[in-house]
Amino acid sequence: MFDPKTIERISGEVVSVETVTPIRGMHQAVHLIVKTEKETISVHLGPAWFIENQDVKIMLRDKVEITGSRITFQGNPAIIASEVRKGDQVLKLKKKTDILCGADGEEDNSYSFGTAQTIIIGFFVNLLLY
Repeated sequence: MFDPKTIERISGEVVSVETVTPIRGMHQAVHLIVKTEKETISVHLGPAWFIENQDVKIMLRDKVEITGSRITFQGNPAIIASEVRKGDQVLKLKKKTDILCGADGEEDNSYSFGTAQTIIIGFFVNLLLY
């Protein structure tokens, strides 16, 4: 799902912040809808337990700059975020791999996504788009 070859940067306003459970029994995940000058796009931040333990909090109507991997599910665009900038604050989520960052922004292999997790995230994003 996360593809370093499709990394791009978008800027816009957060029009929705949602915590959802993609599949019963899974951890909740945080998902944004961001309105840019060109489009309104789904942005996947990561597992709620991880996002909630970060210092930077993303709220409704925040102006943000998001760096992440653009993906497409059934013709609908989405971004798997690797970094979110809000003013002078930076929420680092991933390196240029599928590895989550720790609170200090450094790679934290204890949060590494494997193939199963990547497939589940893809399913989650797909659910959110429909």
